[in-house]
Amino acid sequence: MKNISYGLTVLRSYGLTCLTVLRSYGLTRLTVLIILLFFGFPVHAQTVPVSKKQFAAQPFGMELTLLNFENHYKKTLKRQRYFIQNMANSAQTDTIYQFYKGKTKILFYKPMKLEARIMGGTIRKPEVELINGIRVGLTRKEFFEKFADWPYDESDSLTLESPATGCNFTFVFSRGQIKEIKIAGKQTKDKINRLR
Repeated sequence: MKNISYGLTVLRSYGLTCLTVLRSYGLTRLTVLIILLFFGFPVHAQTVPVSKKQFAAQPFGMELTLLNFENHYKKTLKRQRYFIQNMANSAQTDTIYQFYKGKTKILFYKPMKLEARIMGGTIRKPEVELINGIRVGLTRKEFFEKFADWPYDESDSLTLESPATGCNFTFVFSRGQIKEIKIAGKQTKDKINRLR
């Protein structure tokens, strides 16, 4: 009996106030405890390694649209907009969306009448994760465990092309950990230089 009441106290401390509700349905303390233990504590699932092809298709683990990206990272990254003259038609104004926090910056380019596409950027914060928990701060060993078909490599930087986004993802290692993730798309340098 002492163990059950201690367990219920611990469960209450985790904010699980549904005990009273479950008891009102006539469930015994032991049944309630089993239910709360099964559903009340978070379970850390292990990640399943992805293939390089899966990464290339969806590097961020979602369809990479401006709206999806903004909704997913709105609590992590700030957003800023820049308006630039369209290179082909000077009467049109295009928009560059910059998502940033500290030295992490990710840019999207949106022509006036077309969908926005990722332009490039640099990830230096572990809060910005790619598919399968790939992020800054992972050790080299942890990084290669995230991929099913990428053999271990001691290079200082590793690049993976993503035709779906039109970008290359370069993982830069320093002291055995990912220091930064560089994202480079077509014409990125020209467009970034125009922002300066």
